[in-house]
Amino acid sequence: MQLVVAGRQLRQIVQSDMSKDHRAAAVSWLGHRGEERAFFAGLIENEREAGHIRKNAISALARYSNNEALSQLQSLYKKEENTDIKKRIISSMSTDRFGDAAGAFFLQVARDTGENRDARKHAISRLSLGGAIAHRLGLIDLYDGETDRDIKFRILNALAQMNLPASREKIIEIARHESNTDQRKRAIRSLDHHDEETVSLMTSFYDAEQSTDVRATILDILGASQHADATAKLIDISRQTTSDKLREKATYWLGKSNDPRAVRFFEDMFRN
Repeated sequence: MQLVVAGRQLRQIVQSDMSKDHRAAAVSWLGHRGEERAFFAGLIENEREAGHIRKNAISALARYSNNEALSQLQSLYKKEENTDIKKRIISSMSTDRFGDAAGAFFLQVARDTGENRDARKHAISRLSLGGAIAHRLGLIDLYDGETDRDIKFRILNALAQMNLPASREKIIEIARHESNTDQRKRAIRSLDHHDEETVSLMTSFYDAEQSTDVRATILDILGASQHADATAKLIDISRQTTSDKLREKATYWLGKSNDPRAVRFFEDMFRN
């Protein structure tokens, strides 16, 4: 009986003209109590309602963690026009709560070229956090067909966070073949792990790259690695490049190296 009275009182607070903070707190408490979904849905749909109260209602509805709640959240999402509310609905659909169905919805939003750009980017970021590999790697096909540069940047960031073999292969492909130099640089930076395999990869990127700007980015990664093979490559570049910018960059990193070969390089340079 006391629980029923408490629930009624909390509803009265939400429906009153009291402070928004009190009303928002009441919505959260009702969410923990498991009130009817229709009550929260009504708050979410009310565009005249304060944004943080609508967001609390979204979180409360998501706590049900069942197919009915997921279906209701998806339906509310499709009718919603406010970007912040749409993003909150996406955030509420964690794969921990709703399983693979949440990942499928994220991919659906990410693929929808008619959807709000910020909502798409938010869905892409959510895909990077977990769920079925098939849904997450759906971003690879999306990248290939996408024309919006901002969306492509977000997909690349998501792929870099996944730590999956297929996503790494895609990043390497982007680093080698993407026409946009900024995107190539982003891909190259996301592969920066300072191990022997990465140093070898960076060396191959450098040799195939035509852009001085991208090559300079590669030199920063090679230099920061302090790897023996990187030192050898930097010495080779310093001696052979015709670009003053690249020579200065390679020399800068050699100056930070404790490798005896770097020391001998500078001794030979000053001697000559």
